[in-house]
Order: sequence, then C-alpha cells, then structure tokens
Amino acid sequence: MAGLAPARLVPCSAHKINRELITESPAPLDEEQVFTDDERRQIIEMVHSDSQRYQKQASSAGLQILFLLETGLRIGECCGLKWSDVKGNRLYIQRQADNDGVRNWTKTGGSRRDIPLTTRAQDILREVLNFNEAHGYGHEWIFQSDNPAYDYRLSYNAADRKLRKLCARLKTVSKSPHKLRKTCISTLLDSPDVNDRTVQRFAGHSDISATYRFYNFERKSKEEQALAIDAALSLQNVPERTIGFDEEKTREAAYLTASRQK
Repeated sequence: MAGLAPARLVPCSAHKINRELITESPAPLDEEQVFTDDERRQIIEMVHSDSQRYQKQASSAGLQILFLLETGLRIGECCGLKWSDVKGNRLYIQRQADNDGVRNWTKTGGSRRDIPLTTRAQDILREVLNFNEAHGYGHEWIFQSDNPAYDYRLSYNAADRKLRKLCARLKTVSKSPHKLRKTCISTLLDSPDVNDRTVQRFAGHSDISATYRFYNFERKSKEEQALAIDAALSLQNVPERTIGFDEEKTREAAYLTASRQK
C-alpha cells in the first residue's frame, strides 16, 4: 500500500538466543525400541498358541510378526513380498507396499538387496505356505488376505494391530512393527560373529552410521545389564601381574641412576 515503508529484515545475529530455553528431545529408552530375548520367546509361543486356538482366523499377521523378527524388513517391504522373491535360501527385496498399492522401488538405493534366510525364517515361510493353502489363498503375495481392495495382500496395519495386542499380554510397552526391525538389527550388532558391514547391508542402509545411530539398542533387562557390568569390571579373572627378573633389574638400575644424580 502507498505510504508504507518497506519492512526491514533484522539478521538473526542481531538477536541474542537464550539457549536455556532450547531443549533437546530425550534419547528413546531401550525398552521402548526393542524386545528382549525373553519377550521374543514369549511372542513366538503366543503366536503359535493363537494359530492353534484360532485356526479359522484368516490372518497371517502373527506369522508376519515372526518373519519380521528374523529378517529385519520394513513392514512395507514385507507386505510387498512375492513368492518369486524367494530363491533358494535368499530373499530378494525389491519393492514396497501399503494399503494404497505397490511401489516397484525401495526406500533407498541400499534398500534393494538380497539377504540370507535363517533356518527359522525358512520354517516360517513353510508355515505361511500351509496357512495360505488352508485358507484357499493362491495369489502371488507371500502374506495374503481375502480383501480385493488390497489386491489380496495382507493389510499394512494387520501386524501392527496384532503386535500391540501381544505387547498388552506381555505387559510391556506397546510397540509398532518397526520395533521388530530394530530388535533384529540390534541382535545382529550384538553378535561377535557378524561383521558390522554385513549388518548394514542386511538392514539395507547406505551408510553404516544409520545402523549404529538408529538401530543399536540394549536388549538385556536391567538385571542382566547389572550382571554384565559387574562381570566386566571384576578383577576375579584377571591374573595378577608379576614382575620378571629383567624388569626388576631395570628398576634397580633406574633407582641407582636417580640416586647418583641427587
């Protein structure tokens, strides 16, 4: 409008920032991010117990949860899996899916990968195959449903709903399927027999720093952590250091030299 002077921009450096008012988001608690080994065992038991109790239930969400624990897949990658993606004992991840459809690309370049299928993962796939046959599912997807709206894929939300119910029965923090991925990857990082670069490729990360920063969590209970810390700091198994003859002679010579210099 006429007669109004243009606004003058004041650089940020002209203002003092009260850093006491800036707060950082607290680091997430480990128990909110991953399942302990004992919780994993209980989840496996509950899923198999439910499958026997509710045999007519037309959802493989429980088996999908177990598969996620073994493969560390993102839920979208798992929903988009086809039987043709299984070649021998390896799984090829090359697409992702949700309730809106399938995308024939992965989240990042590093996400397109093939990973080994553990013995347990292969057993789960056989269970899924039997489940599909028992319910008359004959489509190309591994995890299927009778819903044409999802092109007969298992709903993107099915595992989430099932997992939260399992968490309630465990009396633990409610967790999403992504926490299954974090549990799997944290477990691999804990293993002395698996190279960290192998874990990075298994997870589908382009940068190993993402693996360390976002997927490295403590899976032990507080009681187990306390025992591990106690053992690590204990001197019980550390042999006492003995001074050898040559070292003793060296110390005597150093003492005599220092005495002469006084």
